[in-house]
Amino acid sequence: MATKPIVAMLMLFLLCYTLEVSAQCIEYSVLGSGESMYDSCICDIQVGSVPGCSNPPSPAELNQIEYIQAQVTNISSRIDEVKVNVETTTVEIEKTQANIDAMTYKLERIENGDLKVNRPEFELIMEEIDKLELVLKLLEVERTNNLDDVAQLETELTAVQTLLYDLKKTQNVEILLEQIEELEEDLAQCEANVQPTPLPGSGDDFLFVPWEDVANQDSCAPISSLSSSYTVRTSTYPNGAWMRDPLVESDKIWHFKYYSSCQSSSTYRYIERYILYESYEREASSEAQTFSLTTGYAPDGPGLVAYNGSIYFTYYNSRTMYRYDVATGTTVITKSLDAAGYGNSATYEYMGRDCSAIDFAVDENGLWVIYATASTSMKLSRLNPWTLDIVQTWSLNYAKSSFGNCFVICAKLYCTNHYSAKDSKISFMFDTVTGVVSSPDISLGIRYGGLYTLDYNPRDQKLYGWDNGKMVLYDIKFGN
Repeated sequence: MATKPIVAMLMLFLLCYTLEVSAQCIEYSVLGSGESMYDSCICDIQVGSVPGCSNPPSPAELNQIEYIQAQVTNISSRIDEVKVNVETTTVEIEKTQANIDAMTYKLERIENGDLKVNRPEFELIMEEIDKLELVLKLLEVERTNNLDDVAQLETELTAVQTLLYDLKKTQNVEILLEQIEELEEDLAQCEANVQPTPLPGSGDDFLFVPWEDVANQDSCAPISSLSSSYTVRTSTYPNGAWMRDPLVESDKIWHFKYYSSCQSSSTYRYIERYILYESYEREASSEAQTFSLTTGYAPDGPGLVAYNGSIYFTYYNSRTMYRYDVATGTTVITKSLDAAGYGNSATYEYMGRDCSAIDFAVDENGLWVIYATASTSMKLSRLNPWTLDIVQTWSLNYAKSSFGNCFVICAKLYCTNHYSAKDSKISFMFDTVTGVVSSPDISLGIRYGGLYTLDYNPRDQKLYGWDNGKMVLYDIKFGN
């Protein structure tokens, strides 16, 4: 935000009489712990009284400082203008002198008999020389006057600058100015060491920013425990997914009902959006909005997610990823996940009961996809949510079919050991930052016999599950 010099000077001058500023600029991470690619600079300012500022200036003194500051600005501008005139006049003088020299040389050749001209031509040359000499004299006078003006203005400028300096010294403004100058230098140094925030689609950093109205835990800390599942509602469909978009209209609920095996039927191409949580609890489908994700076959399983105003899924019996834009009701981008198996190959533990080969996930860092190759070796890729390009891929020497479900929190892949056992646990964790694999032992109670989907929402830091026709929630506790 630009501020006029006089306003800035008055603000600093007034502050001098009440504040003593000391500041420190630091880098910080909005995620709260660990390294962040979304750093910023802040300044910590402490205030107190300034010695020697006990006698505030009178209104007349403030007006005097304002007037002098305006004079400094005006005189400086006038000096710049006159100097431009001097430069322009000097160029014109040089051109005029060159023309006079050329005409004089021509006249000398005529007088020496080297060049023959008639009487009218000779008189015309003499007349042109006289005009050029007159112009030259006028230009030289103008330049001299301009130079005199510059000298006089510079004398005036020095005088008012000295007066302003003396007033600032007398009123102790210099103390605050020096401290603020140091603060600006510290801030500039801090910002020089921070990477700029990428624009959407411009790079590989699409970081989640915590909301001020939600008390967030440090999700980069390890999971210490899960609550018992809370049943929100039921469905006649044993399989499906329900979720909230953590970035856009996060209070609304998305509901995608599936079946117990890969379905090509267009019946399963629809997803519902509930405006009110109460409507969702009451299973009031008449109060929901319905969106058709495709114009043909259904998505390839319930591994879809809602993120930043879009629904991400793969098309039936394919490895083609889709980004469906909710606002326009259209598919805006498709991309093949070439290394992935699809359909009922390379699925989670419940192979044959669900197309779970390609599973999207969302965390604080953005959009991910969990999948496996034809040899069932599991892979995790971070995606550009605007283009569906792969930002980075991690290959894991583990069979995807050995896990019940997987999800991502703070760039860590968590997986459960079963999808149906009541005593199931989160038993696997892979940290994409450190590359470390660990074996946590976190109880995950499965109450209804078939947890077909389990997804993390960084907005409320809960796990959303579809447990054999029951929509369930798990609270997460982070920390050792």
